[in-house]
Amino acid sequence: MDTSYCLDNLINPVSKIFHGRPTFTNGWVTRLGALATVPVLLGAIFMAHWGQWHFLPTATHPMGGMMFQVSLLFVALYLLAKGNDA
Repeated sequence: MDTSYCLDNLINPVSKIFHGRPTFTNGWVTRLGALATVPVLLGAIFMAHWGQWHFLPTATHPMGGMMFQVSLLFVALYLLAKGNDA
């Protein structure tokens, strides 16, 4: 039995269902996920890590600084702007 024939019969109906409709591969899910992380990261930066840049914990900032959270924020903003084209 030819396996490519079986795969074509499985894939073609699925691709016909999603043809022309928004799917998970056209970038909107990536942008939605990035948009959801931006307020969380801003809250972490301003409420827990503000006042210290480097990531090492100190006596005044036992949770460390905001270097890692700012890096993640910039990655989320980049993905929000570019989507799957990143």
